[in-house]
Formats: sequence, C-alpha cells, structure tokens
Amino acid sequence: MLDKLSGLSLETLKSCLNYDPETGLFTWKVKLSNRVIVGDIAGAIDGYGYVQIKLFGVPYKAHRLAWFYMTGWWPKEQIDHENRVRHDNRWKNIREASQTQNSQNQSASFSKIHELKGAYESQGTWFSTINVFGKQIYLGRFKSPEEAHTAYVEAAKLHFKEFATDGK
Repeated sequence: MLDKLSGLSLETLKSCLNYDPETGLFTWKVKLSNRVIVGDIAGAIDGYGYVQIKLFGVPYKAHRLAWFYMTGWWPKEQIDHENRVRHDNRWKNIREASQTQNSQNQSASFSKIHELKGAYESQGTWFSTINVFGKQIYLGRFKSPEEAHTAYVEAAKLHFKEFATDGK
C-alpha cells in the first residue's frame, strides 16, 4: 500500500529496513548512504524524544513506520505509546489513537504547579475538570488535590477507557 503523503510503499520499506516487534528497533538491510551500515540500528532520537528515520531524504517517525510495517497501512490518525516512552516502539507498546485519546495518555503537565493530573487550585480551593472531545467538563470542588485528582481519574476511565492514565 502506498501512502499518498509519503510515497513510501510497504514493499520499499521492507526492502530497506527490518523491524523487530519485540525490541521496537529498525535495522538497515541495505546501504542507502555513506552513513548507513547494513545491520546497524536505523534512526536517531529527535528533539521531542521520538525515533526518526530518514529514507530517501524523507524523515519518518519510527512508530508510524512500525505501524505501517506490521499492518500494511499507514495510521489514519496518531500513534500512542502506551507506556508514554516516545522512543519505545515495541509493537505491544504502540496503538492507533485519536488526538483526544492520545492526549489522555500523558503525565501531568510540567508547567502546572501541582503534580496530580486534573487537580487545580484557585484561591485556596481545589477543583477538577476534564476535556472530552473539545468540551471542558467541570468535575467539582474538592478539599484536597488528591480528591480532585481522583475525580479526574474516574472521569478519564469513563470517557477514555484504556487510554486513561492517572497522569503520574
């Protein structure tokens, strides 16, 4: 199958690279440039923590290549790393996800003052909200950040099933 955007066919991918679903690593099958050594691990970790592999001058995220390699089709939306480790491209760790599902499987934002996902403080009161398909849902006011976080986790499980995370 040929991806309209990338122009890379499954046949071409498999002729250039081996993918090991147990380790999540790609290795070179052919020498495509002076820097490539057949048998070496392909790609490098980019500034966002993802493995990126260049094929014929085009950069590809390794998790998207792994999906294509294993299924025979390009993911329609995003690829989520279940354990939240962006360079861990083992087959059991990646899954297709919508942007909303993918955004649920992340830890509390580093920019927030409190470490518990979904717990916010305003004027001495703790509250919790959750975004569901672009709509913010108010979950209530709470006496502690732990209570606000618990409300968030329960709502996330209800709305996002296996993509929900406690955010830690």
